[in-house]
Amino acid sequence: MANLLLTEACVRHCPYCFAKQYMDGVEDHSAITKENFVYVIDFLEKSGIKHISLLGGEPLIHPQAAELIEYLKIEREFDICIFTSGIMPSKKFDHFVNKINSISQLGKSKLTFVVNVNEPRLSPKKELEKVHTFLSSLPDLCSLSFNIYRLDYNIDFLIEYILKYGLRRHVRFGIANPIPGADNQFIHPKDFKEAKKTLMSSLKKMYDLHIYPGLDCGFPICMFTDDELGKLYKYTKKGLLFDCGPTIDIGPDLMCWSCFPLSNLNRKSLKDFQNYEDLYNYFADKQTEYRNEVRGLYPGCDTCRNYEDEICSGGCLAHILNSFHQEGNFR
Repeated sequence: MANLLLTEACVRHCPYCFAKQYMDGVEDHSAITKENFVYVIDFLEKSGIKHISLLGGEPLIHPQAAELIEYLKIEREFDICIFTSGIMPSKKFDHFVNKINSISQLGKSKLTFVVNVNEPRLSPKKELEKVHTFLSSLPDLCSLSFNIYRLDYNIDFLIEYILKYGLRRHVRFGIANPIPGADNQFIHPKDFKEAKKTLMSSLKKMYDLHIYPGLDCGFPICMFTDDELGKLYKYTKKGLLFDCGPTIDIGPDLMCWSCFPLSNLNRKSLKDFQNYEDLYNYFADKQTEYRNEVRGLYPGCDTCRNYEDEICSGGCLAHILNSFHQEGNFR
């Protein structure tokens, strides 16, 4: 699924932000134009793709966010997943919610919001108020997302939010990875097994409440025991994937990159490609070049059966490239 940035500006400064390097390098934080927006949609549709993820920055602070979503859903009949913090200007909030509620049931395409939330104890009060207002206004369309970036985290609040607001019963879990050449908080591979403990201890509670977690890319399979993998298979509705491949992010200026941690590597314009398959293969080939030098996070990746059988990619490529960066000119 392609990810399209509606804007490069954000409303938060999350310490783990995987887009930090990209956002810090942007001078004007421009929003996508309608012309470029339509170009991307035409490109995807000609490639046989009718679904898209909208992100940023914070996509909902785009001046025409509601209208672009309406265009996608009603006129183009695209399935839409919007990754958001749920934080947007108060003066635009009522218009946005009213527009979304009016179109959410129209047409055959799907519309969902994945709301990335941080622990309440680590969040400013004003941000929390806006997040709660957003969740309470569009509960049927919202699921939650949580990024693990420190070892002393707590996820009970995710269950509380879901039950309180009647949200969709799915939570995306990501594990924070480094940004090569930048400074963000992340979990070091040596601490992965420690980082999983809180998540694993909450699986049964979520399952009993019909809440299903999903693991995003970046989790290597070896951080879990066979017994834990069995529980994950059951509690995630078999939604296990230990892959690290191109996700394809498209900026407002139509520049593309493999994923945010790799946003400064091998960037190409969308206009350089005839279709999505060519675009994907370009970045997949680039990732393969890196993997040919170092397979994965751990020395054991070199002889790992799961790697050979393509069950696991060896963890996030950003860790490997971050090691290259720290080594300087050694390689």
